Amino acid sequence: MGGPRGEVRILGPVEVCGPFGRAELIGARQRSVVAVLALRVGTPVPVDRLVDVLWGDEPPRTAVRSLHSYVARVRQALADCGMPGALMTKPGGYQLDAVVDAERFARTKDLSLWRGEPLAGTVLFGWGRAEIDRLREQRIAALEGHWAVRLDRQDAVGELERLVASHPTRERLVGLLMRALHLDGRHADALEAFRRLRSRLADELGADPGPEVSALHTAILRRDPALHSARPGLRPAQLPARAGHFTGRTAEFAALAGLPSIVVVSGVAGVGKTTFAVEWAHRVADRFPDGQIFLDLQRLTPAQALVEVLHGLGVPADRIPADPAALYRTLLHGKRVLIVLDDVRRTRDVLPLVPGDQGNLLLITSRDTLSALGTHHAVHTVHLDLLSETEAHDLLADILGAPRVRAESGAISALVVHCGRLPLALRIAAARLAMRPGRRVADLVRALTRNDPLDVLAVDGDDRTVRTVFASAHRTLSAPAARLFRVLGEHPGASFPADLADALGPGLDELVATHLVSEAGTGRYALHDLIRLFARQSGDIGDGVERLLDRYLTIAHAANNVLNPRHDLVTRPFSDDLPFAANRVEVLAYLDAERDNLLHVIRLAARSGLRRETWQLAYLLTSYFEARG
Repeated sequence: MGGPRGEVRILGPVEVCGPFGRAELIGARQRSVVAVLALRVGTPVPVDRLVDVLWGDEPPRTAVRSLHSYVARVRQALADCGMPGALMTKPGGYQLDAVVDAERFARTKDLSLWRGEPLAGTVLFGWGRAEIDRLREQRIAALEGHWAVRLDRQDAVGELERLVASHPTRERLVGLLMRALHLDGRHADALEAFRRLRSRLADELGADPGPEVSALHTAILRRDPALHSARPGLRPAQLPARAGHFTGRTAEFAALAGLPSIVVVSGVAGVGKTTFAVEWAHRVADRFPDGQIFLDLQRLTPAQALVEVLHGLGVPADRIPADPAALYRTLLHGKRVLIVLDDVRRTRDVLPLVPGDQGNLLLITSRDTLSALGTHHAVHTVHLDLLSETEAHDLLADILGAPRVRAESGAISALVVHCGRLPLALRIAAARLAMRPGRRVADLVRALTRNDPLDVLAVDGDDRTVRTVFASAHRTLSAPAARLFRVLGEHPGASFPADLADALGPGLDELVATHLVSEAGTGRYALHDLIRLFARQSGDIGDGVERLLDRYLTIAHAANNVLNPRHDLVTRPFSDDLPFAANRVEVLAYLDAERDNLLHVIRLAARSGLRRETWQLAYLLTSYFEARG
């Protein structure tokens, strides 16, 4: 039924499906009102624009009054099907809040969403008719893209012949039909398809076929063998749609102005690596006229990824050789193609997909820094940090609207803090608020305070939550790094020194490389607040707290022996891995850096019911606090 907001379907006869069933829209005018508001979903449409599209250049004097009547009936129909509040009155007009199949199609290119002629059952004028033409163009372009990588299918010729019959002067469609016929061994029919196109263009437009389809005609005449290894002229356009709202990252974009050949975008889970990469790829797509390829490497092995790329470049499945990497580099030689590899885990997964020609660009997103890739190739790394406070406010204002953000500025600031300036968390929080325009921001802040934020930061129907994104990063860790991550989640301070992590076990470098732990100054590290919460929930800690406190007891005991050896009620074994020499200056410098953590550590021991560790830490650290007055 399209989720809690219901779904408006305009890629065919106009209809609305809500949680309680289908809305009863009576007459073409009611369907037209729904359709034009769906075309501008989430945006207020002024009354005069609605009058223009519903009645054209000569509306009746009663047009505005009639429009109000149609809107009232549509609003009631939506309420009856379980969508109250979906049609809102805005200053000067109306706004529809719902899932729209045309919006989904623009993002996914899912042809199954089409049920017939767009906006069927409506009567529209002016820009409404232009929108129908736009949707038709989107569908035929998607069909071209669909068949461009499926020319070796048995049904390709028949489907393309039907499409060409409806669009006889559309050169790309005719070219696809020619290629499919040629691959099927029907060379004469492929040449005849070109002859019909040339004749039609001459008769109807007084024009000749363009250079691309003409070059294909020549290649078929010559029985060019390259036609059997790839479909010449195929230009993949696989980039996903841009994020609906994008703010910030100005400096990061500026750093990529020189278009390096290999770019790695890294950062913590949820920081917006894919969003950034897709945004930048769209901005520079026109500089790569031979196509853009997008692969999600989370679900593909390197070998599968190569096959997918070759399909995207036009190689039929039965023509992929035993060494696909060699053909991949051959096809890209002399070309300008943008290849986006999303969610890469290891350097070795990338190496077969590095183009041999520097005219192409390889754009990689990864939670890992992939530093080993730099030993093989020249790599430009972009590290995405958390949004600044200003950027976080701008993102919320972009999604929720500046008036709403200004009206609850204090609650918005608190929301930014609870989300830790993490873009994914902010987007999810904003989506929850956008679904319920009447909900106060302060209510969501209160929910984040009183409940588990990882449960609150989720949206029904969307499996990409803060928790699932963190879990995806956690699953890639080695067993030692995962154990260390879990123990560090119990550390009560804002940051910790490297020697502490090293004493607790191996894995710090791995955690830093995957951005689950970040550097917080020279020799110090930290976990993002939400990541720390996830770490505490990610499994059995065993004796982790005891080991954490034991390290602090070792440090406190060694420091006490330097600062005030008369405090001798606690005895411990000698340790040779201390982070300071046995002199007062180094001891004080180390404890000064740890000062904010010391009382938190004592409280952790008390909360954990470890009475011996509690009094021993308090006793030993008295020497430091006395030394500092």
